[in-house]
Amino acid sequence: MSFDGKVGLVTGGGSGLGEAAAKLLAARGGKIVVADANEASAERVSAEIRASGGQATAIACDISKLSDVERLVPFAVNAFGRFDMAFNVAGITPKQVDTHLIDPSDWLRVIEVNLTGTFYCM
Repeated sequence: MSFDGKVGLVTGGGSGLGEAAAKLLAARGGKIVVADANEASAERVSAEIRASGGQATAIACDISKLSDVERLVPFAVNAFGRFDMAFNVAGITPKQVDTHLIDPSDWLRVIEVNLTGTFYCM
């Protein structure tokens, strides 16, 4: 499938599944906005896409913050002139411990990112 000329936004694009999605979309002709809470990771993936001949830019975004999410589409349009598709991949897991040992604040952060953040992106 070709994504020639399409502009895609990938949350969680700085690592894991998001990184893989960003690179695949770019390899198939997409112009990619790599969004990640870790700005350095987003920049690294964006640079790797450009080094491979693709088009990409990066933005720091914590999807649990509505103000960060509200910047994403305008950023994509400003960078590439349009916005076509979103891949809401960002997500986190709690520290790997027995369930009864998970710190409640760690669990709330998982909910903020995985549920509320994805809701904001949609």
